[in-house]
Amino acid sequence: MNTERGPILLAALNHSPAVYGVLTAALGIAEMVGADVEALHVSEGSQSAHLALSVTDAAGVHLHERSGPVAETILDALQAPEMVGAVMGTRALRVGPRPTGSTARRVMAGMPKPVVFVPPEACQPSAEAPKRLLVPLDGGAAASTAFLELERRFRSDPEREITVLLTFADDGEMPSMLDHPTRDLPAWGRTFVDRCCPGEGRLFEARTGDPGSAVIEVAEKTKSDLIVLSFKGTLERGHGWVVQEVLARSVVPVLLLPVAPANMPADVAIASVDEAGTWLSNSIHSTTLTCRPSASRG
Repeated sequence: MNTERGPILLAALNHSPAVYGVLTAALGIAEMVGADVEALHVSEGSQSAHLALSVTDAAGVHLHERSGPVAETILDALQAPEMVGAVMGTRALRVGPRPTGSTARRVMAGMPKPVVFVPPEACQPSAEAPKRLLVPLDGGAAASTAFLELERRFRSDPEREITVLLTFADDGEMPSMLDHPTRDLPAWGRTFVDRCCPGEGRLFEARTGDPGSAVIEVAEKTKSDLIVLSFKGTLERGHGWVVQEVLARSVVPVLLLPVAPANMPADVAIASVDEAGTWLSNSIHSTTLTCRPSASRG
């Protein structure tokens, strides 16, 4: 890959019509993170790069052609220091036995950097930088730190909105100090955002029940054009099931951030869900959901 053009976002293209959505989404993500786009097509057997070459020529994007195992070639390309991440299709077909294709699953298992997965039914991905991001968090350090590190790459955009979503398993998991959740939750949510995801243009949403369904519901409500999820390396259990459900049902691109909780610094100061409520005594009557922390918080 070209090492003289600064940061590069890789668009991994196959031989299906999904290449249009993948390349368009890549151009928008690259605009957001300040990178150039380069495309990669990996041929297996008799697969042709004709369609990938056609769409990249039209967009003025350089296409690298390789042969060999697709997932492994993509992962190898991501190792290059200039690569900031990749964009690829979630699956080739709108329906199928799995929510993610075999190539996507192999890339997820070994991805060293963020990867955006674009569903084949994506609602007209835009080549413009995403404006409405949905960021589900759980109050832990790993997901919060991963997103804040990613956000440092973003170009400034006063129109960007970031909705932070927190999902409780059921009403019994709600913070104990919320005597009147309808009244108190907005103020509590502002504190949660301030501690776990400080920054400009923040909104807060809370749900109870299934986390995957909550992500899909809130993405539709807020008209999100990008969902950002932390990913711990597996789709087979716990948080991985949430990721799998979102990938299966989302009609907008999903950015997966690889996280390794065991490697997170011990001194990362992220408040627990219940601790955040102590702030309520001074602001219990606040109703705004927009979080605008002080400059000292970044």
